[in-house]
Order: sequence, then C-alpha cells, then structure tokens
Amino acid sequence: MPQEDAGITEDSSLSQHKQDGADEVEQVNVDNDAGHDGVDGWVVVFSSFGIHAIFHGLALSFGVIFAELVDYFNTGRGETAWVGSIVFGVQSVSGPAAGILTDKYGCRTVTICGAAIAAFGLITSSFASSISVLYFTYGVVFGIAFALVSVPSKVIVNQHMKQRRSLANCVSSSGSGIGGAALSAGLHHLSNTYGWRGMILITASILLNGVVFGGLFFPKKHRKAAQGRFITDSLWHCVGELLFIVQSVEWCYIAVRPKSGLRRSCCQNDFTKLVGNIQFCFFLMSNCLAMIAVYTPYTHLPKRATDLKIKETEISWLLPIIGIASVVGKLFFGWLGDFKLVNNRHLLASAVMMCGICAIATPFLTTFPMLVGFAVVFGVFIGVFFGTRNVVLVDVVGVENFSKSYGILLLSQGVSTLIGTPMTGWIYDATSEYSASFFTVGSMFLASSVILFLQEKVEIMWRQRKHDQNQTISTLTVPTPLEILLVNS
Repeated sequence: MPQEDAGITEDSSLSQHKQDGADEVEQVNVDNDAGHDGVDGWVVVFSSFGIHAIFHGLALSFGVIFAELVDYFNTGRGETAWVGSIVFGVQSVSGPAAGILTDKYGCRTVTICGAAIAAFGLITSSFASSISVLYFTYGVVFGIAFALVSVPSKVIVNQHMKQRRSLANCVSSSGSGIGGAALSAGLHHLSNTYGWRGMILITASILLNGVVFGGLFFPKKHRKAAQGRFITDSLWHCVGELLFIVQSVEWCYIAVRPKSGLRRSCCQNDFTKLVGNIQFCFFLMSNCLAMIAVYTPYTHLPKRATDLKIKETEISWLLPIIGIASVVGKLFFGWLGDFKLVNNRHLLASAVMMCGICAIATPFLTTFPMLVGFAVVFGVFIGVFFGTRNVVLVDVVGVENFSKSYGILLLSQGVSTLIGTPMTGWIYDATSEYSASFFTVGSMFLASSVILFLQEKVEIMWRQRKHDQNQTISTLTVPTPLEILLVNS
C-alpha cells in the first residue's frame, strides 16, 4: 500500500471515528475528569492487584517448583528450567493477541477465560509423566493464560482511573511481589505435605480465584454503546498489524537491493523510524541482555541454597524476601522518579548495574544471612528495573510510538526469557556448580547497564554528526553574491 494512500485512509477512518463517538467521548471525559475515580475504580484496582498476586506471584515462585521437579524426574537443571522459561516466553509473544481480544470482548470476559485456561493447564500438569509433557501443559498453556489475564488487568486500571492513575498502577502491580512472597512460602509447605503433584493441583484451585477477580472488572458505562466501534477498531488493528508485517518484509527486501525506487516510501513508515532511532536500538539491546538474566535468581536461588546445605525452613524465606523487597523498591523509586532532578535512564542503568554486582557476588555468599542480604538488595533493584523500564521507553520513543515499540520489546523479551534460565542450568550441568552461571548472569546485567549509560552519549554524537552534515550541505548550496545580483537584476 502506498504511504500516501495509507495516510489518507487512516485520516478518514479517524475522522469518522471521532464524529461517530463525539458524544460518547464527552461522557468518558466527564467520568474520568471527576474529582474522584469512584468506588468501582478502586474495586477494579484491588481486583487487578489480586490477579497480579496469584498469576505473577506463581510465575515468580517457579524456583520452588523447579527444585521439586529436578529431584522427582532426576533431570538436568537446564532441561528442567525450560518449564518456567517457556511461561514467560509464551506470555510475552502472546501479549499482542491478548490485547486484540481484550479490545473485542472486554477485560472481564478475557480475564475469566484466561483464569479458567490457567487452572486447566495446572490440573493437567499435576498428572504429567515427564518434563516434556510439562513443557506444554505448564509452559505453553499457562503461558497463554498468563497473557490473557495480564493484559486486561493493566488495561482495566487505566480505563477507570484518571486522577490517581499512577498510584493505581503502582498498587495493582505491587501484587506480583506480595503474591510471589506469599506463594513461595505456601508452595514449600504444600510440597512437603502433599508432594509436587498435590501442590500443583491445589495451586490450580487458587488460580480459579482469577474468575472472581475478573468478574469484578466492571466495564465503563459507555462500554455497551461503544461495543460496535471496539469491534471495528479491533478489525482495523488486525489489518494494521498485517500491513506492518508486510512493510517490514518490504523493508528487509529493499535493504538488500538499495537501488530500488521504493526505498523512499518504505523508509517513511513507523517501523523504519524505530529502527533508525539509535536510542531505541540501544534500549532494545539493553533490555534483551537484562531479560536473559532477570529470572535466574527466582528459579535457581533455592537450589543453590540447597547445594549449600542450608535448612529447608530457611530456604523457604529467600523468594518471599525478594518479592517483598521488589515491592518496596518499585514504590519508593517510582515515587522518586517523578522528581525533575532524577534522570530515570540513569536510575534504570544504576539499578541494572546493582543487580549485576549482586549476581557476581552470589558464588561468594555461602551462609543463609548472606543470601538474605542478596535477596534484599536484588529484590529492591529488580523492582526498580520493572518499575521504570516503561517510563524510560516512553522517554526514548515518545507516547505516539509507544504501542509499536512496546510490541517489538515484548517480542524480543519473549526470546530472551525463553533462553535465560535454561542457559544458567546448562552451565551448571556442565560445571557441577553455580559459580560460572551467576558470573555469566552478572555479566549480562553489567553489559545491559553499560549500554544504557552509553545510550544518551551515542545519541548526542549521532545528532551532532547529522547537524554537521546538514551544515555542510547548506554551505555548499548557498548562492554566490554574483548569482544574487543576477537574480535581483
């Protein structure tokens, strides 16, 4: 599709969209700009908190399940770690599709279906006879369900809350840390009492609470009147994504054949603008490296403590401490990041660097108090990472390009999280100890931090170079005094 025609089509559809929904948009603004966000809004916030607590909490508590699976199936740690990494990979890749379903069917319906699918996946996982079966029943099925409940739980909060939107998002997302802390301790007790199969089966019943939380996702009053438009918008969104893919293929083809006359029109689309954004490319590389390393402590720290002969009652405290510390870090540094004197990019880079230092120090921590210190420091700064990452992304690409850039970020993140914890396990299987594994993870964090620190410097150099080139071109095209005299005469 030519770029000009696409722009005309988009402008006309947007104009019609605005004209058809003028009265409704006015009503939405009245609702959202009121002096308070309403009781329904805060019910939605705490329901989203519950979704984060049970689903994100379970995903972050995989280290407890991981230790049980390694002992029961007697498999390598790299092979077993795939079960948990597939969850995060599938959840990231399925995010865009979950967003389209949320627009079409509403947050309540998608969340209830996602919770039911998650419970089904865990019930079937409790009867698994091998690790390969868990790759599908736990990894793929729960990963898809995770995306179906995660996306609506974020969307619904921003639909309802206006005056205290930032606080509402902090409250809802803090459920992941609190849920991770509670479930990590609970799963230890359940596994000791009922075994890993009973633990998974009881956890499936806990996930069914997502049906209740999803039922409390009250739609806005204008939802029914706008249902037809939401469906139309979803269809347009699907068409837009298809065109985006086609243009991406076209861009790759033209990059190989630079003499093609289509280069100019292709380079004008949003995808090539993002690719040409040096800061975004650096941010993407940094995020990929960090996401390879970020879930390693959640998965391997309990087993590392077991290798050190630490008491099981003490081991059960490590993941809860990380979860609670992450909530503190997310809330405090999220509040701190709103001050103008604070550079969120430097804050993010510093937090990632601290995570790297913690990971590198892990092989030297051989007692329970030392591991508690690691859990506190790592938990605080990993909370900063998750709390400020999207803020920095908006600073890099702008609000108007956030949706497409976040889609690219999710895709790359899915690949990174898919290989992160298995890689750590493979290194352990090859060396029979965790030293090289955590050194590698720490190096990933440090490289990610360095790239973030270099991000602005490279952008300044790039802009200066373009400025110098433009000045050179303008100097070469300045008319001479004789040419000016001839023109005036």
